[in-house]
Amino acid sequence: MSFLRRLARNSGLVMADQVTNALISFLFVAFVARRLGTDAFGVYMLAIAVVRFFSMLVNLGISPIALREIARDREQAGAVAGRFLALRLLLGTIAYGGLALFVAVAGYDPATDRLLLLLGLTLIAEAVGQTCADLFTGRERFARTAAVQIAAGAVNAGAGILALLAGAWGSPWPGCCSRCRSCRSGMCASTAPGPWSSCARSCPWPH
Repeated sequence: MSFLRRLARNSGLVMADQVTNALISFLFVAFVARRLGTDAFGVYMLAIAVVRFFSMLVNLGISPIALREIARDREQAGAVAGRFLALRLLLGTIAYGGLALFVAVAGYDPATDRLLLLLGLTLIAEAVGQTCADLFTGRERFARTAAVQIAAGAVNAGAGILALLAGAWGSPWPGCCSRCRSCRSGMCASTAPGPWSSCARSCPWPH
């Protein structure tokens, strides 16, 4: 493959990765904003900002060094990546511990605490995903790098959706109160008295 063809192919893969991740983020944010409303969406964005702050510890400028070492000796690329993965997992664990300590002293409400701790699990996933991306990039396998980055974006969005469905920071369904979550255990909210009956019209869980 000529240099120009390889450059065009690799650039196209990187662009496809960026566009796909941007689309995933856009769709997820639009979904969450619609479901949560202004106040709860603000809580979600706070949680994202806090987790991103602690994610800096997971990367800590490791990627440039990892790329250099992997590209220098491609025959030992797997072993080199393994060492960097172990380092990142250690840093991810420390970062999660720091996040848990922050949650303990920050004084947020219990729902926000649960959301922060749940989204914080993506720190470990990020350690694995970034190391895999470094491995494939160092070996110039950009198609696999793009696949890893897209999968990482999907994992992050999936974690947010799971938190939403689990009601980690309050009731995610417009018109439902916290008691509406009894629908999930098979208790039909339509039989509840007073305002609880509105749950039956908006709760997506089977009644």
